[in-house]
Amino acid sequence: MPSSGWLADPGATREELFKIFESAGQVTTAQRGIHLLWILCQNAWLVQGPPAGTAGKALGQQLFVAFDEWIPQSRALGREEGIAEFLLRYLRSHGPATLHDFAWWSNIPKAEVRAAHEAIRGELVELDFQGTSYWLSPETASLLDDGVPGSRTVLALPGFDEFLLGYTDRSLVLPPEHADKVVPGGNGVFKRMIVSGGEVIGTWSRIGTGRSAVVVPEPFSPEAPAPAAHRSFEVQASKYQKFLAG
Repeated sequence: MPSSGWLADPGATREELFKIFESAGQVTTAQRGIHLLWILCQNAWLVQGPPAGTAGKALGQQLFVAFDEWIPQSRALGREEGIAEFLLRYLRSHGPATLHDFAWWSNIPKAEVRAAHEAIRGELVELDFQGTSYWLSPETASLLDDGVPGSRTVLALPGFDEFLLGYTDRSLVLPPEHADKVVPGGNGVFKRMIVSGGEVIGTWSRIGTGRSAVVVPEPFSPEAPAPAAHRSFEVQASKYQKFLAG
């Protein structure tokens, strides 16, 4: 079923696609519509495109576009080659990380991960830390020559950010005694995080909407963040509020 034949330019939102499914006799209730979208994307008929904001569509909604129009040229990879490519991209974007991190993150069997690693290890740099091998790209490794990059950087990250979610062991960046403050009750809902020098030092929340929105920091301890870090966070909060105000 070629997607370009039934998906009009510039694409369609999830709600619009659900209406198309329903008109064709496909029920979308009880998460069935979400699974239909997943199947269409998995089979390279649809792909997530730009956010809406034109042609009368509400700003911020994700558009789904025809795969063959959005990605006119793509490679067909076998499973082994595909896992190797997947692993390389993960380590380039998440490194330093372990093979165990990737196996857990991707849900790919460890034996296949190890085989994939052998195929690409020449493109990676190994970093030994406390007896564990971490892998990263040469470009990232070169940043360590002058110390840990971003040691003075303060970030206001969204919930569910890969900075925390992309690894099995999060204790390197999130002290275990504070883990429950980021995922209260272990319910799978991650709060927005304040990261200072590569360590999660608190969470933050937004009160209100639009121009009336207020960003409220919630540090883990009264001493954090330090005055300079707090000012940096306020600058990021101001940019975020400006973005919300349009």
